Amino acid sequence: MSTASEKFHFVFNHELENRIQIKIGSVDGERPQQLINDLFFSKNSTFVRNLNDTKRSEPYVVCQVFSDGQPLCMPVQTSFKSFIDKWNWNEWLTLPLRYCDLPRHAVLTFSIHEILSPTDIRIVGSTTLSLFASDGTFRRGIYDLKLWPNIPPDVKFNSTTLGKIEPILHQEPILNNYTNKNILTTTNLQNNSKQITAKPPVITWNDESEYPILDELSRIAKLIKTQCDGHAIHQEWLEQLTLAKARSCLDIERSNSKSMLLLIEFARTMIEDNECVVLYFESNFDDIINYPIGYTDSVVFDPELDLENIVESKHLKLARSGRKAIDKDLKPAREQRDKLMQILAYPPGQYLSIEEQDLVWKYRFFLSQHKKALAKFLQCVHWDKEEEVKQALDLLQQWVTMDTDDALELLGPTYHHPKVRSYAVSRLRQASDEDLLLYLLQLVQALRYERYDLINAYVVDASGEEQNSLNSSSENYANVVVPSDSTSCDSTKSSSPEIDLSTFLIQRACEKPIVANYLFWYAYVECENNSSLKDKAISDMYQAFVERLSLTLKTKNEQTQQVRLSIEAQKKFVDKLVELTNIVKRVQGTAKVKEDKLRSLLLAGDDSPVRFNFLNFEPIPLPLDPEIKIRRIIPEKIRIFKSAKLPFLFVCETVQGEEYPIIFKYGDDLRQDQLILQIITLMDRILRKENIDLKITPYKVLATSLKCGFVQFIESQPLQKILERNRTIRQYLQNKVTITSNDDTVLNETGIPREIMDAYVKSCAGYCVVTYLLGVGDRHLDNLLLRDTGQLFHIDFGFIMGRDPKPLPQAMRVSKDMMEMLDETRLLDFLRHCFTAFIILRK
Repeated sequence: MSTASEKFHFVFNHELENRIQIKIGSVDGERPQQLINDLFFSKNSTFVRNLNDTKRSEPYVVCQVFSDGQPLCMPVQTSFKSFIDKWNWNEWLTLPLRYCDLPRHAVLTFSIHEILSPTDIRIVGSTTLSLFASDGTFRRGIYDLKLWPNIPPDVKFNSTTLGKIEPILHQEPILNNYTNKNILTTTNLQNNSKQITAKPPVITWNDESEYPILDELSRIAKLIKTQCDGHAIHQEWLEQLTLAKARSCLDIERSNSKSMLLLIEFARTMIEDNECVVLYFESNFDDIINYPIGYTDSVVFDPELDLENIVESKHLKLARSGRKAIDKDLKPAREQRDKLMQILAYPPGQYLSIEEQDLVWKYRFFLSQHKKALAKFLQCVHWDKEEEVKQALDLLQQWVTMDTDDALELLGPTYHHPKVRSYAVSRLRQASDEDLLLYLLQLVQALRYERYDLINAYVVDASGEEQNSLNSSSENYANVVVPSDSTSCDSTKSSSPEIDLSTFLIQRACEKPIVANYLFWYAYVECENNSSLKDKAISDMYQAFVERLSLTLKTKNEQTQQVRLSIEAQKKFVDKLVELTNIVKRVQGTAKVKEDKLRSLLLAGDDSPVRFNFLNFEPIPLPLDPEIKIRRIIPEKIRIFKSAKLPFLFVCETVQGEEYPIIFKYGDDLRQDQLILQIITLMDRILRKENIDLKITPYKVLATSLKCGFVQFIESQPLQKILERNRTIRQYLQNKVTITSNDDTVLNETGIPREIMDAYVKSCAGYCVVTYLLGVGDRHLDNLLLRDTGQLFHIDFGFIMGRDPKPLPQAMRVSKDMMEMLDETRLLDFLRHCFTAFIILRK
């Protein structure tokens, strides 16, 4: 609260958490009476009151706040009362809205309704009032509002049903309203109200029949308000005489008015025994903009907007000159070193301010010994300045070698220079096949930031040389990059020629069939994403990359030719599965009926309508796991899950005679699930490097198009199904195991082996942290699965990064049923695992 003087106290509305209170007083003046013909010819004449009881009425007042024509809260109404003569509620209403939630142009509406019968309600009149006056102060005190008969309130800010008398120029009091000639309105209250169509009267100041003596009523009310606010000279003996006379005159004027007047009163705002005026003020808006006289909001073209800032250019030339000898010897002071370390701790992609960029550039030679500082340094370079680019590329060759994981940032959209991207590729060439497969999904996405002419340049040879030019106008990538003057190069940087990302990926695909398999499917899916013009250009780029990959595999050697043929066989296998599922989905009936239809189609063999024999085909690598080769689908073990998308469970027979169950989904985009499972796999690997195994189950997911894909099937049961058949999870695990001796159990009374109990506690803790970090939403007992080994895992990642269809979801995805398994000791283990995993993954 702020104070301007000893007598004036005010408070900003954004500081008030109190709810708005309004007192509904009485209605004075002449009320419109319902015609006798309307009573006789009413549709509900059996419930109309007796004619001798016409003086009794049952009105109520509805109050609501609007802004820009939209309601800000639910309506509030007075209690139901029966009146014989004067309508006098004398009731306080508390609106479900706080002062701090009010916008500047909030409008308060009042409408009076009268109950004629249990099914018939008519509107008597309505009025509106802005909650903030023209000077930004919240309304206070008592108001007489003019009621507009037989029409609902106009909720716009410039309302046609304003009820407050306000002064304009020359101090002439008038009714601030707008002429409303042709309005057709409908009242709809409690779904039982009667539609009423009426034309509001056209009010002029001299219309004595409609709005008499408003000037006198307004004058007396303002005099009383001025005296009560302390704006007049205080004379106690005179006030006792004048105020009593004024209030008496005011009551007489109200009762003699030929128009309806609604008396309302706003609650006083008391803070520390002082009555305060509420001022409208937006929080965090301390900067006041003073516009010059004659300011307009029209757009003015500034011809100097795109010109060079000579002051900034001079600063850059002085701060980033080529004085290498001086900069090499610079050592940061303690305060500057702490600031540099703080900058290095920023997450990848965070924007650096101009001051931070200048600081990094100044101590670039000092930071060249920090491998994590390279990305921050490259972000500080002005790539349109030839002098800076030359210095940066020279220093790039001298920088300490960065980690492979950190090099992925240099392939993002921020770094466009080909020399920088080729350096990142050179670091990726040192990565193992296991590491490359872990980041392959992101590398395929990074292709959209490469030069399109280089992606479709030539057929790639395993040594990185051009074998067959496909585009004579395209130049070799090594000729595109800027040559370096540096003579001191790292062995890993000079041992292999510079190549672009697409060439590197195709090279590794020629060397490793498993890389070729996933690389094809990751890029093939992106070829279908062409919904917009921008997506169409990216889709064409991926199409060119897939064609280049296919042509390279076809012409490289016999091994790559076999890889290409296997990929073509996989694509045909997926297309036939799509045809098969489409036929089954069109069948009317239950899931059991659809299963029988699917089984009959599989048993048809060569006579199948899809013209593919699923009972016996040439062994092909499974797209989901290319290290597994399958040769048939077992019809007896198929299953269709009860879901909106009808996922199909196929049990495939491998060439070794083993069974490999997979789920095929059609009509669902699995790319998001594929991304989340890849991140969970990465998190599991990070934890395992710290010798922490939390029994996470990162099952495999592969999207083969925007509408279909494969999911690895893990034998398990949903918690919902477990709790329906067993009272608790503990009882389910007890029924699944056979205890041979007490030494194998956690406790004699639990009956669960220690290994299963440990797996349950660790998996609960692991997924608790993982789902928290990824913001996974829509968690319920149907997408929480439990294996017989005690491992708990999550499925269905349709809502991530804080999105959740449920209101106010809990941050940690732990249910009461999951925690019932844990005693005091196991609960401490659970908390310890959560804490350890969070600290490690947060790095």
